[in-house]
Amino acid sequence: EDLTRAVGAGVSVVASAVGAEAGAALRRAASGHPTREALLAVGGATLSAASEVVDAIYSAAGEVASGGAAAASGAIRHVHGEDAGRVAGEGLGAVSSAAAAARNLSLLRSRGALLRST
Repeated sequence: EDLTRAVGAGVSVVASAVGAEAGAALRRAASGHPTREALLAVGGATLSAASEVVDAIYSAAGEVASGGAAAASGAIRHVHGEDAGRVAGEGLGAVSSAAAAARNLSLLRSRGALLRST
């Protein structure tokens, strides 16, 4: 529920930022028609804002996964002993590292798209 609320708040911020950038860019267009620069500014603002929302979602998911991994390894340690808890913690840590690597690659792709669009 908190994650859903955070995502909703992020989308609201994105919409506000993109709308403000769009209005400013279109006001700068002297002929009343959007210029290439105005369209690029709006597109860039949209991609940047969307990238920030995706980053926030990945960060929140990472925090949830980290907390879940700690709780799961603690439960395994309690039921099956110290060695089993250590192995579970290391395995879940490896999964968390792989997810973080995927997140970083995704961010690089989205930022690369933003740079190519401007």
